[in-house]
Amino acid sequence: MNERAMSGNDTAPTGWRVAVLGGGAWGTALALAMLRAGHFVRLYARDPETVAAIDRGENPRYLPGITLQPGIVATSNIQA
Repeated sequence: MNERAMSGNDTAPTGWRVAVLGGGAWGTALALAMLRAGHFVRLYARDPETVAAIDRGENPRYLPGITLQPGIVATSNIQA
């Protein structure tokens, strides 16, 4: 994985810009898989508590015990 994707920079030099709609188990797992593949990932979750948890590195409601790598940019603003 490249450093730019992990840093949250909007331009991953070898990857795509991926938007994931939904902060549940599938959305979070997909976001993590895309990040590990070297893509820039923005995840939309409507619940601000879910966004805050993802920013802390875990989604305990839907994927308890799974550590999320830094680099997933979570937001509750669909226009972001």
